[in-house]
Parts: sequence; C-alpha cells; structure tokens
Amino acid sequence: MRYIAMISFALATAVASHAFADEELKRSPELQVLTRFVGTWDLDVTLTPAQGEVTTEKTSEIRKWSLGGNFVHFQNPRTGRDNAPEFHMLVTYDARTKSYPGVLTTGADRSLVNGTWHEQDKTMAFTGTLSGGGSFDFKNQFLDNGNITTSGVIKDASGKVVLKRSDKQVRHKK
Repeated sequence: MRYIAMISFALATAVASHAFADEELKRSPELQVLTRFVGTWDLDVTLTPAQGEVTTEKTSEIRKWSLGGNFVHFQNPRTGRDNAPEFHMLVTYDARTKSYPGVLTTGADRSLVNGTWHEQDKTMAFTGTLSGGGSFDFKNQFLDNGNITTSGVIKDASGKVVLKRSDKQVRHKK
C-alpha cells in the first residue's frame, strides 16, 4: 500500500510539473513580460520624505507566479523597517485594457495598481491611488536580467509629494 501511495505521489508530481511547463508556454508575450520580475531580489532602498531625514534600508523580496500562473505575486514579509506591515502585490496582464492591473496591500492598506510596459526602455511603470487618499507613481527599469532600478513618488490627496523612493534591486543567482 505504501508503494502505491509513493507511485501515486510521483505521478501526481510529474503531471503537475508537466501542466506547469505547458502553462509557461501558453502565456501571452505580454504576460511573459512579468517573468522579468520573478525571483528573489535584494533591495537597497533610499527613502526621501518631504519633511525629515533621508533613510536607507536593505530588504529582500520574493516574486513568483501564482494563481494558476496568471499573476506574479510580490511578497516582502520584512520591509526593512521594524514593525512595518508585510508588502504583497499581485499583478497580471489584461488584454482588454492592454495594461497590467493589480492590487497592492501593506497591512490593512490596499491600493489598486495599474502597470504599463515600455519595451523601448525596458521599463514597467506602476501607478495607483492609495486607500487613504493620495497616489503613487513608480518606474522599474530593467538594466539586464539581474538588475533593476526603481524610482518613484508618493503624493498626498492634494497632490503634494510626501515621499520619494529609489532602489537598486539585484536578483539572487540560482
């Protein structure tokens, strides 16, 4: 009986692996753009508030295909700041709008995200409205397969910049 259970597990794993491989091949070219984000990344972050001191922090993020391989899940359980809430973002491609919609959560706060891909300069721009009012605008430029630079701003409800953020991201080698 134990032998049958082991064989069943092996077959199920093989079928699931094969299904995932097929799934990879079936992604549209637009959805495959998100593969650039997949992996474990080390981030060197610089935060420049409108009021206060510039701070830097180091953190890491895991980004992987999720929900049947149709979304990339960004997750950062430790944002680099003590007692800061976890960061999660899900992003996909919407053929109707020709954009990359998603949702971003940090603790109880959530925001809808809209991304646009610029092939010429290998940049993914994310914009959104914050749940408490205000907005954000970030650009991720892919320098190569293992390096991204990010820059962006967070604005309050009146449109005033309250925080600038920039980071350098390096993908872990496999």
